[in-house]
Amino acid sequence: MNPLTIILNRVFWFLTKVKNQSPLLGASILVSILIGVFLRNVVLLIYVFKKHPLKTYNWLDYTIFLLIFLLTYFYARKKKGEIMNNALWSSKGNNLFVVFLYLFIVFSFIFLAKVNRDKIFTETKKEQSDLPRKESLENKIRKSFE
Repeated sequence: MNPLTIILNRVFWFLTKVKNQSPLLGASILVSILIGVFLRNVVLLIYVFKKHPLKTYNWLDYTIFLLIFLLTYFYARKKKGEIMNNALWSSKGNNLFVVFLYLFIVFSFIFLAKVNRDKIFTETKKEQSDLPRKESLENKIRKSFE
């Protein structure tokens, strides 16, 4: 069976248990976030081994997320019967798989983002140390009163 369908099914039934008004839409959104963060992890993993950090643009990230959401939502509507079939997918192994998948992706994102942030800070610090510092207006005023 398709892992995406399993993940959508488990998230759908979790949202049904917590009485979400639109569990199929909610499952599509949560799985889209999972896929988007996973793709960001792949890109960050590539930049871990490069010298320069990854610099992102929000409009590109939002466009990619919107595309992933639309693809996931249309896939979920197409496979709605399989996703809503609780007896077929209800097992502890599938539930644990989905929970550990979310946790692994979130923690790996945090770790990779920290590595990228450290690269950005060291690059910024190096650029700032290379530039000559201008005397501040506050220092000029203090010197004039001394």
